[in-house]
Amino acid sequence: MFVTHLKCMYCGQLFEANDNKYLCDLHQPTATLDVIFDYKKIKQSISRDTLEKRPFHQGISRYRELLPIKELSYDCLDQLNACHIGSTPLIKIFNDNKQQHTVFVKDDTVQPSGSLKDRASIIAILKAKEQNKKIVVVASTGNAAASLSCLSARMGMQSVVYIPKNAPKAKIIQNKIFGSKIKLINGSYNDALYQCINDLDHNDWYNRCTGINPYMTEGKKTVAYEIAEQLNWQVPDYVFVSVGDGSIISGVYKGFYDLFQLSWINCMPKIIGIQAKGSSYLYTAFTNKKNIHDKEAINAQTCADSISSNLPLDRHKAYRAVSNSCGQFVQVNDEQILDSIVEISRQTGIFNEPASAASFAGYKKIKFQIKPKSRIVIIATGSGLKDLENANNALNVLESKNTNLIGVM
Repeated sequence: MFVTHLKCMYCGQLFEANDNKYLCDLHQPTATLDVIFDYKKIKQSISRDTLEKRPFHQGISRYRELLPIKELSYDCLDQLNACHIGSTPLIKIFNDNKQQHTVFVKDDTVQPSGSLKDRASIIAILKAKEQNKKIVVVASTGNAAASLSCLSARMGMQSVVYIPKNAPKAKIIQNKIFGSKIKLINGSYNDALYQCINDLDHNDWYNRCTGINPYMTEGKKTVAYEIAEQLNWQVPDYVFVSVGDGSIISGVYKGFYDLFQLSWINCMPKIIGIQAKGSSYLYTAFTNKKNIHDKEAINAQTCADSISSNLPLDRHKAYRAVSNSCGQFVQVNDEQILDSIVEISRQTGIFNEPASAASFAGYKKIKFQIKPKSRIVIIATGSGLKDLENANNALNVLESKNTNLIGVM
């Protein structure tokens, strides 16, 4: 493992790499930690040529030198390969919009649990195995929980998941099917998180909560590795990704940053973070140059439950992702999100849940601001099968507009 330190996103203080170190001693829970790698040693261990000789279908185990995992045994590698995490398709969309953009969709709806969050859950399970912990826990609006439940079943682990009672029924059922112990919480995602953290203090469990455990970002960053590799190491001009707690966009940035530090790519893409209007803490902070150290929560209300967050835990990393890449945050409303569920399904054959469709809605909103002939990657983060109620709502919106919404991009 080539991790050297953990760095506070608030004050920059460095800490020794420690599997149980999650937050800065001085600024918890305001700022999370960033995992720092020794890129010089990584370069001595792996090259692009070495990587390209590994079968793409093996998934994220191909990037093992860039993961915060101690030496993987052959048995563990076999288990990881059998999980089929990653290696998701990058689909080119042919469209006739006046801007002549080349648009790709990175389809992470085909992950084992139907969500990009499988990339983080497998890291949590491997870290728990390293520490001989038997139970992994998470607080979630539904997807991270379903992801952990799915992969725990596959890897022979136990899991406990904390989910708001108002989460989509399909996500709750998914967790039940996989056999996790479920704790339904009256209240928001943040309420579920507080209960989860309180219980963690009294049990010997492994913490999979993204936005607290810094190693979870290191799993999600593999989506950027795959995008770069699938584009023959030619970085897209823009990457669009939906944002709630800020963890996925943080991983997207970290992945491209790793590749840039290794000289495997020659520039960074502009990263565009899409937020629902009813859950737009980061959009507001970025637009108004607000101090993101502020702990004043909002009352998040949106149909896109996976990106609903009163106070994004990974806001520092998310803000860095956009500002350091010269990107921007974009705000879309629920109607635009629901419209996009149908539009993108009919153009790509990819069925998106609301949070995933938000990234498409964001692209549609600002596409005419983007210079012609740009290359765009839109990340589809979660399957629409997880939220059929809102998919039906999307169809009702379509019917009310009396249009077939074909050819809109």
